[in-house]
Amino acid sequence: MILLVDGIKYKLWTPENEEKIEAMVKEHFNEIFGENSLYFDIKPAFRSKANIGSKPDGFVIDFVEKRWYIIEVERAEHDIYNHIVPQLSKFNTALENPDTKKQIADAIYDEIKQDTKKKKFAIEKLQENEVYKSLTDILETKPFLTIIIDKRTREVEEAVKALPRNNVQDIIVREFKTFVSERPDLERHAHLFEPIFESSQEMGKAEMQKDKEKAPRDTWESLLASTEQKVREIVDTLSKRITTELKDIATAVSGTDFIFYWGKRGGKTNFAAFILRKESLLVRIRFDPNTFQDPKCMVSAKKYKYWFFDGFGEERAFRITDKTQIDDAMQLIRQSYEYTITQNPSH
Repeated sequence: MILLVDGIKYKLWTPENEEKIEAMVKEHFNEIFGENSLYFDIKPAFRSKANIGSKPDGFVIDFVEKRWYIIEVERAEHDIYNHIVPQLSKFNTALENPDTKKQIADAIYDEIKQDTKKKKFAIEKLQENEVYKSLTDILETKPFLTIIIDKRTREVEEAVKALPRNNVQDIIVREFKTFVSERPDLERHAHLFEPIFESSQEMGKAEMQKDKEKAPRDTWESLLASTEQKVREIVDTLSKRITTELKDIATAVSGTDFIFYWGKRGGKTNFAAFILRKESLLVRIRFDPNTFQDPKCMVSAKKYKYWFFDGFGEERAFRITDKTQIDDAMQLIRQSYEYTITQNPSH
């Protein structure tokens, strides 16, 4: 295949491995995914609930259109059914694991924090400073599973059509070809590809319209109704214990989250927040690293950046999956409550 540009002939270049294609994709990701996107060269291991692992080649986040792409770079010469299809199927299955998206969010956010340009870009595009929360909101949507391949074949097309799509918005296949100049005095190359962001914008608009027609926006009540029965029972029992065993308690719903605060509502008086998951309840608390006691080691070591709590202490989380954990959960929440009170003596 020959490409003619400004009278100069370019011949098709055959990459030795996926890494060569991946390097080109990273270099030109804005042309492929749009100017509002960032490429993240991170490779966290996706784990299914059965602990089957797989690693994608990268991720792209579109901070304006609020969508994300899982990138898999392939060569057409690879065995489609023994290599490419199993890999993509593992991605789809791993997205059923609630920890998967959290791992991705943490890895991407760490890269943003460490890169001044990426941090500035994300804040400008999101038009807000709470990058992590906005990032997790984007990752709560279904991704576009994106295959970038050096040659699009009928076999690839047929294999992709048969792949499950229950955990992804769609599967996109894009051919990415590179040509090099035939003139020895010109170290030039050219790429031939169809931009993804243009077609995904149209798909995204259509999908959004379908969603609007299907159901209203998620609320605390709608999410609670969609959880397992045990989660609803945990929420009901724990809520009643918090409001009856602790003094001067009020509650508020913030979007899809349920917040408990002491006395007057505000970030400095919040001491617990419920975040729903289909099979569990995630509880955020205010954590005093100097005095907190956690004999069952329920609290995660991860520190959050004051989503619900302002000004003092650390924001931590723990997960409840069974009603037998409610007594232990109350001990943790009580400590958060008492710590919050001591820091607000004039309240």
